[in-house]
Amino acid sequence: MTKYVTGGVSQNSKGTWKVRFSTLDVEGTLVRQIKAGNDNNHYVELPRAMTRDELPAYLLTLPEFNTNADFKAVIEATIVKKAPKPAKAKVSKTAKPVAKTAAKVKIPSKPAPAQVEDRIAELAA
Repeated sequence: MTKYVTGGVSQNSKGTWKVRFSTLDVEGTLVRQIKAGNDNNHYVELPRAMTRDELPAYLLTLPEFNTNADFKAVIEATIVKKAPKPAKAKVSKTAKPVAKTAAKVKIPSKPAPAQVEDRIAELAA
């Protein structure tokens, strides 16, 4: 799992705010983001290397990210998006066959045309 040493938020050229993670220092990250066309960049160096799951929660503890409504909204949205989804119930692929307890039902075969005609004559009489 990658550990990041720099984190923050930036606004891309379309005006969308995103939480950013980087293995570079703050200066290197800023240079890379400016080259990518991201104008409004706010980064901090982390006290220790962090994972993608730890970093947004840490950013919310810092006043510069917690007091700005735009920053706080995008960080909270990232936390919700990264939240673990509930596990689905697993179905066993090697299910045992169910024992057949019901008696087999015999389906009568189609009667011969002669039998049908005899039965019609019998009922008509």
